[in-house]
Amino acid sequence: MTEQKRSRVSNGRSSIFYSDAEGKWLGFVTMGLRPNGTPDRRKRTGKTEAEVTKKVRELERQRDTGNALPAGERWTVAQWILYWLDNIAAERVTEGTMSGYRPLVERHIIPGLGAHRLAALEPEHVEAFLRKLKRQGMAPATVLKVFRILSRALKVAEQRGRVRRNVCTLVDAPSVPQTEADALSADEARQVLAVALKDRLAARWAFQLEVGCRQGEALGIQWPDLALNLDNGTGVATIRRQLRRLPAQHGCGDPVGTKTVGHRGGTIERNVYACGQAQPIRCPQRVGGGIQLIPYPKSKKPRAVSLSLPLVLALQYHREAQDAERLAAGSFWTDDREFGPLVFRQVTGRRLDPRADFATWTEILETAGVKVGGTHLARHTNATLLLEAGVPTRVVAELLGHSKTSMTHRYQHVSAGMTGVASERIEGVLWQ
Repeated sequence: MTEQKRSRVSNGRSSIFYSDAEGKWLGFVTMGLRPNGTPDRRKRTGKTEAEVTKKVRELERQRDTGNALPAGERWTVAQWILYWLDNIAAERVTEGTMSGYRPLVERHIIPGLGAHRLAALEPEHVEAFLRKLKRQGMAPATVLKVFRILSRALKVAEQRGRVRRNVCTLVDAPSVPQTEADALSADEARQVLAVALKDRLAARWAFQLEVGCRQGEALGIQWPDLALNLDNGTGVATIRRQLRRLPAQHGCGDPVGTKTVGHRGGTIERNVYACGQAQPIRCPQRVGGGIQLIPYPKSKKPRAVSLSLPLVLALQYHREAQDAERLAAGSFWTDDREFGPLVFRQVTGRRLDPRADFATWTEILETAGVKVGGTHLARHTNATLLLEAGVPTRVVAELLGHSKTSMTHRYQHVSAGMTGVASERIEGVLWQ
């Protein structure tokens, strides 16, 4: 029988002794009972008696303060974050947000941290992971988004007792340079509108510039969402849905491993799936994806926006033109019942493709001779012009569908006209 030199028996039925068989010090702590009624006795090891004594005392402290993890806790970071993504986050955020979360989880968090035991994850692991993302050339805003996703998953793990603490709270969040959102000046906006009004979908671009909605919200607007009153020239648009292209997901189960691939002059770890395809769109069993009509805007809260007389007239003219296109197309006209009575369509009645819509917008900007940007440029311009016109920030936030006015402040460009008004006002106060 292997001789065991017993060193000490501490309070709480914990014990520490040296094992000749294992060549190290061992410590055992009685934590209570397992769910099946058997004793929950946990082991700690160390090279010295002092080392294992420290570990035993820490485990006793966790037990006595109620912060110990449940018996048999063996989640890895990969297992937990996939569970959180599919069962918790999916119930709280929109499909569009999920489509942004999943690639970051699968392409970066799981390859970078997934092998760690969830309960053993340390702040230093997270810091090293973030440094690696930065070295690979990932944009600061994307690094911050990855960090926030990881932190949200760990926060839920802490709430459920899977970990003692959310280690992300002990790590400084990645910094992102604060920049103002690009926007067109009033003169540039008028130039763009003049060019846009020559396009077949003139009302679509006028709607985007005046209402300031997102691209998907403009493409998802339906005729019942518009209340147009030609008698008094008033109108109201209710933003209640969005048309978006969502990415497909692998249908062959969780990743079976990882592989190193080249990326931006460096290398990153990519997940490997049973189908052998890295991209979900190539998976034979892929699920979801494609252009879909999401029955709520990004904010999940419908919002009503008043329309000007010129826009009301443009929309009415567009309706008449669409009726003419329907008659001209005859049997070729397609009523996409899946998408409902969309206001903006192709000449055959099919829903618009966001990519083609983006390409048309780029052509309009180039023809107008202004800076080229995505369709969000129209949204930024709308917000900036409203703020410059003196519309309260809270009202602009409501019109844009912002949950916080801090998001709206990004559009508060300080123009020469605004500083001139400020000068006049301070003169009226000081030089009376």
